[in-house]
Amino acid sequence: MVTHPRAGILALNGKHIVNGPDRVSVKVWSKNESETVEAKIDDGAFFPLETQIDGQWSAAIEGQKLKKGEHTLQVRVNADGMTANDQTTFMVDRTGRYTAYPKVVPEVFGTKFC
Repeated sequence: MVTHPRAGILALNGKHIVNGPDRVSVKVWSKNESETVEAKIDDGAFFPLETQIDGQWSAAIEGQKLKKGEHTLQVRVNADGMTANDQTTFMVDRTGRYTAYPKVVPEVFGTKFC
């Protein structure tokens, strides 16, 4: 599970978005020890995350090089020949400003009641 950066839908203010150098953090729950944990941003290449403690994995990202707006983070965990994936979207704004707006997942573009 991606624990940082915060999913865009949960970003409430500027401290919840990437605005410079940052870290990707992931929590893995498994009966077996994970062999590798990798992540990628948008269409970039997968990069390795380093094991921390208690199932936590982490790696530095160069948030200052990402364009303003929404980005996709994909995570892949390999353990005992099996693979698990997680994906989230996060927001980037190097100014640190962010105005949250209400939204839901999946997006709703219309209803029979409006």
